[in-house]
Amino acid sequence: MDSPRSSWKNAGVSKKSEKRRSPEAPKRARNTLRGGDPISLPPIRTTAFRQFSVSLLIAAAAVICYWNTREYEFVRWDDTGYVIGNPLVTGDGGLKSIWLDVFRDKPVKLYYPLVWTSYWIEYQFFRDSPAGYHIVQMVLHALASVAVFLAIVSLGAPLLAAATAGLLFAVHPINVASVAWIAERKNTLSAIFFWGSLLAYVQFRRSGGIWRYIAAILAFQFSLFAKTACVVLAPILLVTDRLLDGKWTARAIARTAPFFGLALTMGLLTASAESQNRKSGEPLEWLLRPFVAAASLVHYIVKTIVPLDLVPVYQRWPASLSEPRYWITSAGVAVACGLVWKFRRRLAPLAWWSIAVFLLALGPALGLIQFNFLQFSFVSDHFVYFGLPGLLLIAGLLLEYAAGTTASPGTDSSHPTWLQSPGIRRRAAWMMLFTIAAILGWLTIRQNRIWKDPESFWTYTLDHNPDCVAGAFNLGNHYYQKNDYEAAMPRYAQAAKIDPEMIIYQRACARCSRQLGRVDEAITYYARTIENHTKKNSRGINDRIEFANYLLALNRVADAQREFEAVLRIQPNNQAAAQGLDQARSRQR
Repeated sequence: MDSPRSSWKNAGVSKKSEKRRSPEAPKRARNTLRGGDPISLPPIRTTAFRQFSVSLLIAAAAVICYWNTREYEFVRWDDTGYVIGNPLVTGDGGLKSIWLDVFRDKPVKLYYPLVWTSYWIEYQFFRDSPAGYHIVQMVLHALASVAVFLAIVSLGAPLLAAATAGLLFAVHPINVASVAWIAERKNTLSAIFFWGSLLAYVQFRRSGGIWRYIAAILAFQFSLFAKTACVVLAPILLVTDRLLDGKWTARAIARTAPFFGLALTMGLLTASAESQNRKSGEPLEWLLRPFVAAASLVHYIVKTIVPLDLVPVYQRWPASLSEPRYWITSAGVAVACGLVWKFRRRLAPLAWWSIAVFLLALGPALGLIQFNFLQFSFVSDHFVYFGLPGLLLIAGLLLEYAAGTTASPGTDSSHPTWLQSPGIRRRAAWMMLFTIAAILGWLTIRQNRIWKDPESFWTYTLDHNPDCVAGAFNLGNHYYQKNDYEAAMPRYAQAAKIDPEMIIYQRACARCSRQLGRVDEAITYYARTIENHTKKNSRGINDRIEFANYLLALNRVADAQREFEAVLRIQPNNQAAAQGLDQARSRQR
């Protein structure tokens, strides 16, 4: 398995790094988990033909795994709002509105012009038919998986290790939440540019050429135009320079400075939009956040290794330090960090790089930073999309190490057993990879079925997470839109019970009760709606007028008059309330 040290001709390695090498330096192992000189990576050993063949295999595997999604509907959780309910996509403004109206108040406040552009183009062909959007998602994920493979190959990773990362990324069921969910176009589209930027940057370091550097910057900016979470690529590139140079250098900081500048700009823009559209309630206490981060980290590692019982919206853990999960996982993370540090000299540079990619890419989603999804759960499968290749590369390096380990000292190498034969071990490693990929692919195809339609999606979610308020409310909406009020009412009531202070849940119960002719229930829920407006210092003009008109329709004139007068005290010039009050008074005469 040992191979002579190979120089990096035209590899973009600094002269100081080149001078440190000497012909007398000991031979080093290939870039697997064990051993290795930390100064440089080996050159690319994989032929262009092999790269092309493996790329085709990875793309085909991704398409096969997600082929059944082309028949699926919108699950009606952000996806309809992002596409057929998004005026940037369906309106008359076109691409000009998408790219230039940065600060205009609109239903989708986040500035993701590349995502809206992709939807806009598809809308011209598919309109409100979800099949076309699902097919594009499938293709984008296939391209992203190939980009993962090519980027890792460019770092000098062995073919088996890189193929493991790319192939398992293509078929892993934890990515269903990013591919089968049309709203997560942000992930699949940005990932192509994310890994493409890394590939261009490494090629620049290898072969020079300012155009490669510019291509890396442009690809990074386009990834940010699709998802702001791609800001993590800036520190990942800095770590990549550490991998290539064997040390931290000032030149690396200068090279990556434009990436950090773009990341900071887009990060501030998104933070401003998040603050204006915040829905997550009270933020987590600072003391609790590291414990949530540790528990989330362990969750993602476990779900990657054993991808069973994947849920679109996981149950939200208690926001209290009395929860045993936090202490157990924090202790486990501390022990793991201690072991990695103890055996740090036995880890090759690419293994360290893999760990860094996983942690850096996952960092913003671990709960250390407050964002809106935390109102539903601290974890979600689609958060791991960018960090997953780092974790899968570790598996690939383990396979490469197992396939290339030499015979133990003292054994008779002239008569090797079949286990000691490098060829047989390597073929066995590839067979193991294909077996794992086949199992994961089967799990992915099965997991896709959950996303078939809103009813399947939300019913499955509620079966695994009964406290999912979004599931109860959206399933109620699904039935309500089908005029199945008997099925909708229990779901709305469930949402109102989970979060009794949420105005929209009480209002939904009131409206559904009206459709069912349950007068007393409707009045009770309307009263709760108005009460919640009062608690939150919200005027609730429309809800008050709606309630008053309902009372008037029931001929409860005095109660209706009281509500209309309450609206006029809040907003004296409200014409609807004034007209309603006149009607109420005329009936009393």
